[in-house]
Amino acid sequence: MTEEDNRTAYNSERILIESARIIDPQFNDGILHITGAQIELLRNVAKYLDRRTTFVAAYEQQYYLTPDIHDWDGITAIVADLQEVLMGNNNVIFGYYAQLLEDISGDVAGTGTFVASTGTPPTGEIWVIQVVSILDRFNNPTLVRMMLDDDGSFYVLNQSASPGSGTPVVYSGSFEIQNLQRIRVDVQGSTPEDPIAALVLGYKMQVFT
Repeated sequence: MTEEDNRTAYNSERILIESARIIDPQFNDGILHITGAQIELLRNVAKYLDRRTTFVAAYEQQYYLTPDIHDWDGITAIVADLQEVLMGNNNVIFGYYAQLLEDISGDVAGTGTFVASTGTPPTGEIWVIQVVSILDRFNNPTLVRMMLDDDGSFYVLNQSASPGSGTPVVYSGSFEIQNLQRIRVDVQGSTPEDPIAALVLGYKMQVFT
């Protein structure tokens, strides 16, 4: 295709996009959360991106040049990716939704043990666990343990043998749990009816689908 083939007359109602800025973008990648109405607008506007005359490679006084075949191939691939994104939501966008605070305190059973668990995140949510704290207020248990319960498979986050009366055992960090996962605490070798203080702190995130 010659330069003459790429010449296009100016049209005052046409918005022109410089092709060089698409081939070599000036912005870093970003993540957006947009409304349904905004998606509808962008889907319709994107139809103009299929037109070669929307893009300008060079401005001349009486006309402009559209991208050559090589650049146009690159632009059409980028436009196709954008259209695919706009047709669905393949971006998982995480953001603070609400505080997570679960008080799973209780009393030691007659066997000298105490076991309690949080709920599980509902569909559409992920929970970020930041702190788990357990203490026996009045006596010294033989073992205090906190675990991730992954649908029946258990992974120890922290544990302490004979931590002392009124001494908290704490996990502090940051990790996510999702549906079918929960936090479980376990106190063994304590005195029946002892009050156990157990708290899980973090925050909830919504997953947009």
